[in-house]
Amino acid sequence: MTVEELTNILDSLLILPAETEVVEFKRAERNFDDRDLGQYFSALSNEANLKGRPCAWLVFGVENHTHEVVGSQYKNSRPALDAMKKKIADQTTGRHTFVEIHELRYRNGKRVVMFEIPPAPQGIPIDYQGHYYGRDGESLQALSMDKIERIRNQAKLKDWSAEIIENASLEDLDPAAIVKARELYTNARKDKADEIASWDDTTFLNKAKITIRGKITNTAIVLLGREESEHLISPAVAKIKWILRGPDNVERDYMIASCPFILAVDKIYDKIRNLKYRYINPEYKTLFPEEIDTYEPYVIREALNNAIAHQDYTLGGQINVVEYDDKLVFSNKGSFIPGNIERVLVSEAQEERYRNQFLVTAMVGLKMVDTIGSGIRKMYNYQRQRLFPLPDYNLADNRVEVTITGKILDMNYANILAGNADLNLLDIELLNRVQLGKPLSDEEIARLRSKRLIEGRKPKIYIAKHKDKKLHFGSQSGGISYALGEEIINCGGVVYGCVFDVNKGTRHERVTNIDELKNTRGSKYVQSTLGDIYKQVYEDLKKQKVLFTGTPCQIEGVYRFLEEKKGSTYNLYTADIICHGVPSPLILKEFISYIERKNNCCIKSLNLRDKRYAPEIVTTIDLGNNKEIICNYYTELFYSNICLRECCGNCKFTTINRKSDITMGDVTGVDNKYNDLIDLTNPPSILIVRSEKGCNLVEQSRIDKHEISISEFDQPNLHVSSTISPQREKFWNDYMQKGFDYILKKYTSAGGVLIKLKRKILQKMHKW
Repeated sequence: MTVEELTNILDSLLILPAETEVVEFKRAERNFDDRDLGQYFSALSNEANLKGRPCAWLVFGVENHTHEVVGSQYKNSRPALDAMKKKIADQTTGRHTFVEIHELRYRNGKRVVMFEIPPAPQGIPIDYQGHYYGRDGESLQALSMDKIERIRNQAKLKDWSAEIIENASLEDLDPAAIVKARELYTNARKDKADEIASWDDTTFLNKAKITIRGKITNTAIVLLGREESEHLISPAVAKIKWILRGPDNVERDYMIASCPFILAVDKIYDKIRNLKYRYINPEYKTLFPEEIDTYEPYVIREALNNAIAHQDYTLGGQINVVEYDDKLVFSNKGSFIPGNIERVLVSEAQEERYRNQFLVTAMVGLKMVDTIGSGIRKMYNYQRQRLFPLPDYNLADNRVEVTITGKILDMNYANILAGNADLNLLDIELLNRVQLGKPLSDEEIARLRSKRLIEGRKPKIYIAKHKDKKLHFGSQSGGISYALGEEIINCGGVVYGCVFDVNKGTRHERVTNIDELKNTRGSKYVQSTLGDIYKQVYEDLKKQKVLFTGTPCQIEGVYRFLEEKKGSTYNLYTADIICHGVPSPLILKEFISYIERKNNCCIKSLNLRDKRYAPEIVTTIDLGNNKEIICNYYTELFYSNICLRECCGNCKFTTINRKSDITMGDVTGVDNKYNDLIDLTNPPSILIVRSEKGCNLVEQSRIDKHEISISEFDQPNLHVSSTISPQREKFWNDYMQKGFDYILKKYTSAGGVLIKLKRKILQKMHKW
């Protein structure tokens, strides 16, 4: 929305005589509790649905009774506000969240934060942390049972799968599919086999609840329709795509299957490589490995058939099955009707409503699926019996995505399952989230700890910096990595860190003394090459302490390598960064070559974030002979996300619960009450410490720190992956066809008059 549009909306809200069920004002001059925000979101969303409003509004920076605009400094940065959208989504039905969080500088100059809240979807009341909220005038309260039922009854109004296609006939159905349907139906009712065999096709299809009084339904086309009959359900789509991806995430093979889905299921199933997996199951207390299929066949079929049954066909789009070396990912369009997976695991009663009731009834009758509750619980139990991770549900972006892992990821998790056969599914699900590094609430952590299923502490979070001011200034943030490395080296250990050299590129090096450690300082804005570094770490750990610093995925690589080698992690300390994503090293290499060509010299050094110009991100380049220039083209490309690796847009490490002992990052979105601790011209770091080992290392290192709570700061990449630019593919095509100079002019400020003027001013201010 434009400033004018937002101002007009706010004006219309301010003239209201009082708050309403869909409008709430809060002063929130500095802070507002996340839990209260979630409750208001649930309440306003539900009330907007009941009142038929396109949205509801929660406004910060306005006094409730007088409607005076007083201003708010709540989450005073765009990344912090964007991160809040994900925080709310993580704890609401179907990951429902704000349409947008708007910042408006009102007529009096005061900043106002306007939360645009969508109405609850038809038939689905919105909860927050498992509770439904509503409004009684201006008051926040639990959503009444009457209102809950009014919303739920909305779902009974229409069932796409039961709609009749008037111009369709039996000729539009696939004869082989009908034969298959008869076979499945008969197998489920063997005592009536002779009677079923006597039915003609029309009778059978009516009895199986696939057609209605001989009329062809959308269900009939989806399950039994000829491939050429798919157009009858247009604009809906009946397609399932199977994709095989290699370890590098590159697509190796694919197949697209259309209707009839009753036959397509077998085609997709046959494509999946269900290889043998050998492991020692601690539950059986044997030294001999067990050999099993990577995936339980029931789990594959149930996950695929669930995607068919619960796809929102009105949205278009296909069902996807993506196969990796050790996991399968199934996805379909549409929200998850039960709201969240915990509700399915706890409830013993089957779900009362489905998006495609007629289709689900038909598939249950054919024994293609169990009811949603029993089928999901059965998948969970199969994975639990194997000691494998449970099915991992992602309910974001109005779709359901479930990941089935085909191996043990964490032996600690497996040992707990092996030794606690009586654990209920909800406890196992919480443990599963721990091993996957997903966030848990304080209540969930307390639940697991009370049952002695987990130990240790919640991550401690600090604003931190190196005690030596010179070393602090010489680093890009707080100098924390250098301080940790100092302590390890002083104890006789070694450090593995990222080093940048204009000639040799960015790489990890083994560091054994303080002089070498200085080379690891500074922001790199590119992922390092590793070579045989993991092998060196493995050998060093046998005799001394090792600190390994890097990106979260590099940390994961260290642990996986050591696990495969059965190496000890006793002496290992790990520290990762809050990573924005990593671009191709090729672009940085091209940038260096470009600067050298333009200046007819060899670059002496490159500082991608020169602290002399903080808080601005400024790249300075030393050309030698006391000549230095500013050129930000590379960082412009970096922060536009146009040259990030594609996998960075779906990073599984964007969570506070990581495997590393320590996480470091820039100070972003920290509460204003800490302004006296934060000098933006020489900023500290955010320091997250999650293990006893990490805590001890931090305490022994030369670090000044001040503890804060997780609610007092925001770093978006702790919660959500960077969004890859939609121009990425075009960018790379342009680069391959027209070269680096062309993409600089097209995708950066290269040659811009204002930018050149700004550089000249900066140079004059700093007298060089």
